[in-house]
Amino acid sequence: MSWLTTALVASAALGPQTTHLVPGDHGSIQAAIDFAADGDTVLVGPGVWAERIDLLGKRITVRSELGAKATVIDASGLDGSVVTAESGEPDGTRVAGFTLRGGSGGFNPANGRYYGGGVLVHGSNGLFTSHLAVEDCEIVDNIDERITFGGGVAARFGSVLTLERTLVANNFAWAAGGAALVDYTGVLDIDRATLVGNQSTTYLGDQGGIADANGGTLVVHDSILWDNSGSAIDHFIGAQGPVTVDYCDLTGGYEGSGNLDADPRFIAGTYQLQATSPCVDAGDPQSDPDPDGSPADMGAFPLSSPPLQMTQSSDVASISAGVSVGFEMQLSESSGGAGIYWLLGSFGSSDSGFGMGDLWVPLAIDDYLLWTALSPNTAPLSHSLGLIFGAVPQTAQLSLPAGTTALVGQTVRHSALLFEVDQNAFTFATPAQALTFTP
Repeated sequence: MSWLTTALVASAALGPQTTHLVPGDHGSIQAAIDFAADGDTVLVGPGVWAERIDLLGKRITVRSELGAKATVIDASGLDGSVVTAESGEPDGTRVAGFTLRGGSGGFNPANGRYYGGGVLVHGSNGLFTSHLAVEDCEIVDNIDERITFGGGVAARFGSVLTLERTLVANNFAWAAGGAALVDYTGVLDIDRATLVGNQSTTYLGDQGGIADANGGTLVVHDSILWDNSGSAIDHFIGAQGPVTVDYCDLTGGYEGSGNLDADPRFIAGTYQLQATSPCVDAGDPQSDPDPDGSPADMGAFPLSSPPLQMTQSSDVASISAGVSVGFEMQLSESSGGAGIYWLLGSFGSSDSGFGMGDLWVPLAIDDYLLWTALSPNTAPLSHSLGLIFGAVPQTAQLSLPAGTTALVGQTVRHSALLFEVDQNAFTFATPAQALTFTP
């Protein structure tokens, strides 16, 4: 049977597929789910939706029109997980493009504990398996003090939960798994996600990242687990199931192919990667490329068009003829449209750098850096600091007279910093570009 025939048979089995608009057709997301049939889509408009949703065993897609920043499901004060799949949802059930916050976890009356503040996927001891794919979501601020395990998400009792291109941040579980729990032969498959700033500090080994127990299966790929309290990944009770972690950046590192233990260098106030992040192009070489066509980055937010680009007119300059090198700075559409640029340089090696607040500057602190920092817009380095607007480029110029023999054979590196007024901070540094002085 061809793939086309298979697809047609599957489509026919699902019957007519309907898109249910919220709020156009239904007043709440749950009302649309109640009405939906297998194969349907629930399409949700922007806004803050004060509710919890249960997928009711249906193979449906629940997605937002405008993405996670514009579409929030807030379960604050509603007692339960923000999203629940516990009725044998088939493979192919999806939730995409939401911020999920304010959950308190699903209550288990057998032990009085709460599981999965943001998302709970639950099976039933081999009687049925629940499936859910969570894509392009931000699971944040699920910090109710009752959450026992899996502040962000929990996959339990043979259920299968996948997280793709998803942020899990600032969640809390008092026992274990501030970010996530997988236990009782559940499966948690995480790909291109960022798990950061989650906490679990009270009970079982300070496991603020991912906790696994009782034969749970964990796969983590092309992801960042950083600055979670205690362990990034740890086992706490019962048989340990298979754990596979590769091409990830984790606090403390982890055994596996391509893993790092390095500051991911987020852009200030975001979980976007700086151009100098070690996670850029460091994902699995076999993974699909990023949207810009470059090799896969680690984490939920691949480096896209940087807010500031610098083009250096030459990488070699002759002292005997006199040095003249231009550095053109250009804002991109991903910037705020205006800012202040500052061209700096150093003699340091390509792996040198220092922190400026939350920004990593890929230069060494040395005499050349101090000169470029303390003497902007003066000969021989002109227009090295100034305002930049929209699509209008600005060009700095390094001009050294012929015969500056002290620099022969030296290599310097330059990087342009961007100060964004609306954030009152330097938010971006271009990759350092080398310039070698020759006779």
